[in-house]
Amino acid sequence: MKRYLYLSLIFTLVMLLTGLLASPTYAGSLYETVPGNSHIVMFNNAAPRNFRTRVESLGGTVDFTHPVGIAIVKGLSEEAVGELGRLRGVQSVQESGYFTLEPGMLAGDPVAIDTLPASPEDPTLAAS
Repeated sequence: MKRYLYLSLIFTLVMLLTGLLASPTYAGSLYETVPGNSHIVMFNNAAPRNFRTRVESLGGTVDFTHPVGIAIVKGLSEEAVGELGRLRGVQSVQESGYFTLEPGMLAGDPVAIDTLPASPEDPTLAAS
């Protein structure tokens, strides 16, 4: 169960980092990003052993780390983020945010039956 949760989190983070979902040019965007004071850190490999103490020395805290090489940190100044990005083994540091789905865009929202496509495999359409 945790494996799927981690995979979902990693997929979401990758999508956010690549900008596929966050592009402001799309009309009717699914979500709105809200800037915060947290950052996603990507490593070439796993996080260094002294990563937590290094972040704390820069004035921040580590909220999450994963062995695949992802960490989420909070409370860093712009200068500290730059210094963190220059650490050995750090691939990138990106500002994080949270997102909210717009009403009517959720998968569980009701859909009118007459808007669904007719299917030849649908037993309700069989001749009687």
